Amino acid sequence: MFPGMYSAAKAMQVAERQHEVSASNLAHMNLPGHRRKLFANGEFSSYLNPGGTQEQTDGSTQDGIATDFTMGATKQTGRRLDVAIEGDGFFTLQGPDGKLYTRNGGFQISNEGEIVSVDGLPVLGDRGPLRVPAGTSSEAIMIDPNGRVYAGLTQVGQLQVAIPESTEDLQQVGDTLFAVADESTVSTQEGNFRQGMLELSNVTPVNELVNLLVASRHYEAAQRTMRAISDAMQNRIDLN
Repeated sequence: MFPGMYSAAKAMQVAERQHEVSASNLAHMNLPGHRRKLFANGEFSSYLNPGGTQEQTDGSTQDGIATDFTMGATKQTGRRLDVAIEGDGFFTLQGPDGKLYTRNGGFQISNEGEIVSVDGLPVLGDRGPLRVPAGTSSEAIMIDPNGRVYAGLTQVGQLQVAIPESTEDLQQVGDTLFAVADESTVSTQEGNFRQGMLELSNVTPVNELVNLLVASRHYEAAQRTMRAISDAMQNRIDLN
């Protein structure tokens, strides 16, 4: 009976974790560039999705949870400092302890004239941080499909796409930020960029709501199993 009770307890723990993951996905569904989380193969490999097969994806894994790096839908905003990457790769930011990577291309101009991320981190181009002349407004910024950034008629740099050797090397350090332990494993290349567009989160609300429902049912089923085992053990004790 004890193995059965341990299995039921584990099933409850897994269902609770699934609930937390799906709830987090839903909480970030409106955050541009956010990558959804899901159970990785391994610790939770016995947990099945509603279709009856394990979910699989290429992505980094932390604490048994994987990150799904599939591209999200893009939305036209018309804002000059909104940029989306067409295809794989990441924007590169200068973090406090090294380079950071993101798919969130909602940029702005700082008081110092740097183009920065929503977190206030400098956006890096082919020659370092992208900086515009003093007094440049966002309306004067033009970014062509190859990533060349212009302030009026002056080119101030060119965006690059960062490509890690493997997305498994990426470790999440913020809602849309990732780092790697060894920056030499990340290469940069020219990319295809779309100005006035934002890549949205790759969370699908309907799927996450289904996952929440399934997790709740799994939890309840495991709870009933544990209660039945406990009652059976108590009855056996009473008989003795």
